[in-house]
Amino acid sequence: MKRSNTAMLRLDHSGKDEARGQRGGSAKMGDVDMVWRMSEVVKGSSYRLDCEAQRMHVTESSLVLLRSQTPLGHNVTTARATEIKEDVVLRALDAAGLPQDAGRDQAARVLKEAGIPVRTSTLAGILKRRKKGIAAWLEQ
Repeated sequence: MKRSNTAMLRLDHSGKDEARGQRGGSAKMGDVDMVWRMSEVVKGSSYRLDCEAQRMHVTESSLVLLRSQTPLGHNVTTARATEIKEDVVLRALDAAGLPQDAGRDQAARVLKEAGIPVRTSTLAGILKRRKKGIAAWLEQ
């Protein structure tokens, strides 16, 4: 394949327990030039690729992809995964009419109803920045 200048992409599922690695992982790791792990940022719309192993120089070791539906495609974005997740959370809270000074429990209920999973620590940080945003606006 190298002589014919042909590239090949092999997809593999990590299995039930991602920490244990792929089944037959040692053999699989021996014949590839790069290993990228894909994780979901926002269900159905954004994904993160992290380069876990490579035999050559990689400029970007982490990429965030945004999925478009019509036509189906994926585009690399410069936004960080955390920024994308925060934007989705903030839009859902605003769409639900949740007051800017709402607490974590109220916000968690809204997000659960909307089907948006978010860690408690992540939500706490987002709500803190959300409250500061309204406070900064009131001071102007």
